[in-house]
Amino acid sequence: MLKSNKKTLYSIKFTIFTVFSVALLVLMSVIISVTYFRNTKSALTTADQLMDKASQQVFMKIENLYEPLLYITDQAVDLPILGEKPTLQNHPAENFLINTMKSYPQIQILYIGYNDGDFYEILSFEGRSRSQLQDSVGAPREAQYGILRQFTTEENSEPVRLWKFLNKAHQTIGSIKQNYTGYDPRKRPWYINAQEADGSVKTDPYMFSNVKKMGLTISRKIDGKVSGVLGADILLDEMAWFLEELTNDSSDTIFIFNSDLNLTAFPASLNPDNGINMPKLSDFTIPEIRGFLEYLEEKPLLPEMKFILKTGRDQYLVQVKSLPEKYSNNEYLFHAISRKFILGPVERTAKNTAIISILIVLMAFPIIYIISRKISFPLNKLVIEAGKIGNFDLSDDIAVASRITEIHGLSTEMTSMKRGLRSFNRYVPSKLVKQLIKSGQEVSIGGVSKELTFLFSDIEGFTSIAENTTPENLMKRLSDYFEVLSREIRLKEGTIDKFIGDAVMAFWNAPMDDPNHAVHACEAGIAIQNVLAEMNIMWTEKGVPAFFTRMGINTGQAVVGNMGSMDRMNYTAIGDSVNSCSRLESINKLYGTNIIIGDSVVEKIDSRFLYRPLENIIVKGKTVPQAIYELIGYKSEVKNEEEDFAELFTEGFNSYYKGEWMNALSFFQKASPIRPEDRALLSFKKSCVELLASPPPEDWTGIRILRRK
Repeated sequence: MLKSNKKTLYSIKFTIFTVFSVALLVLMSVIISVTYFRNTKSALTTADQLMDKASQQVFMKIENLYEPLLYITDQAVDLPILGEKPTLQNHPAENFLINTMKSYPQIQILYIGYNDGDFYEILSFEGRSRSQLQDSVGAPREAQYGILRQFTTEENSEPVRLWKFLNKAHQTIGSIKQNYTGYDPRKRPWYINAQEADGSVKTDPYMFSNVKKMGLTISRKIDGKVSGVLGADILLDEMAWFLEELTNDSSDTIFIFNSDLNLTAFPASLNPDNGINMPKLSDFTIPEIRGFLEYLEEKPLLPEMKFILKTGRDQYLVQVKSLPEKYSNNEYLFHAISRKFILGPVERTAKNTAIISILIVLMAFPIIYIISRKISFPLNKLVIEAGKIGNFDLSDDIAVASRITEIHGLSTEMTSMKRGLRSFNRYVPSKLVKQLIKSGQEVSIGGVSKELTFLFSDIEGFTSIAENTTPENLMKRLSDYFEVLSREIRLKEGTIDKFIGDAVMAFWNAPMDDPNHAVHACEAGIAIQNVLAEMNIMWTEKGVPAFFTRMGINTGQAVVGNMGSMDRMNYTAIGDSVNSCSRLESINKLYGTNIIIGDSVVEKIDSRFLYRPLENIIVKGKTVPQAIYELIGYKSEVKNEEEDFAELFTEGFNSYYKGEWMNALSFFQKASPIRPEDRALLSFKKSCVELLASPPPEDWTGIRILRRK
């Protein structure tokens, strides 16, 4: 996509592909969205109906559990035998009570509490908690019923508690005496509430003292020979199991709570295990309960409520209904279902629809793409090639095949331009050409003054080599030689200025800025010497003379830019630092060295390099002295003895120019075994001996003035 001055332009490929793709995606999105919203509405309606059905099931279960107990307590209190005290062996109403429990298995315990504190109880072991109930009172495994009698005697200061156990045939199979637990029926809620009521009453859930399980009691006052209260217990286990089965294999949360926000019935899986007390809603951390409590902080609790509860990232459908007043102490049924669970099948359907749609789109995309590509590919490739030319990537010719005349002609002309620039790059530094193309400005004569690092190279004894080599072979060897130098200089960010016979001039920090120009120049010099050493071995094996290259490296101010005339220019650098670098290259032959660097270079390189001072000199045409150094290589690559030599020579060099010639001679003598033929070493040793024999005048500086280039 391009922007002109007036309007935005789009490619053919983009236009064709986008229009068809967008149309296809919009169509598929509409199909998926309509299907999803319809299925969502249907799923939510079904969930609402299921919640209503679950509420009715709970209400029916409560009625089935409580109605028989209300009937029994209302009818049984009129039986005269219930108003009699039990004997030591049994109670006149024992068979009646046992048969009643058989008829209504939801009754776990039937008992009578008398106004004198005596207590009579029949406990049924039938049900899912059989073993737990038997263990709670010490009953044998075959026991079907446990009968407890608590009574007072003149011989005992505390009530006596006796358990008798019956099997299914109502035969006694065991008995135990139990220590008095402090239980007084007259202090229990079921007794107190019944004494104050005209009919049957229902307690809130509480812990049964005998079996240590939570349950509730329906009780009614007895007026007989002995006054008391008849009670019938059901364990909340029955309701918990029912609620557990009701929510089995679903994500429902369902429980019964009262207006004090205490749970009165809940699935076993919801039990917070908080001891013997009925749990409060605030005891739970599950999101739907916490969210419900926060909801009640803002809105009142009503007899019937339906709303969507948002908690974090999830949402719940919540239904709250009050229990029938006849069976309830101001209690409510809470039912919540996660929207994720409700909409799971809907989302799976939507996912399958989306997968099918994606497959259709994926099958269509290649077709649309192929059509658009066939039309736009040649033009796009030419645009890419134009971009490569803009980045001065001239490595390959342009190969764009097209039967369209205009595209074929454009491809041919761009290929010719690329070849011309590739040829032009061989005459002008590639960095300069890239900079010119990137700037888009026309070249003009002129330059700027900046700090550069220069490298001059020359082949030792080249004239003699040329005289004994045919022009063709010499040209071939020089080409290989220059290829090595050019490659290593380019790899180290350098710019090749010119080739002068067998010499090369290069510089760093122009045309592109290079803050490490001195370091890169030294790296290039070392790399060239290493590669030429390998080439010389190969040439020597072939019987042709080796090329031993001398180099000078210097840093200084120079003017760099386009020099010449308007019709013929040369990008080069001029200045005194250029001439000084040329002198350093020539001085190598005086010392038998390969690379000499000026003191301005030493100031800028780091500790990776190993170098040693050669001498303080004044080159021809100069009046200011400078220190020159031999660049030996990288410390990590040279032999240890070379590093020792450089250190000893440097110590001797420093002592020499301090006028400590005897000390200097000592260091030079220690360095002699490492490089016995080193010219600088031999020269300094000779000077030390002469100066010791004939001390110089007081204004002696030791600076050497070179009379020749």
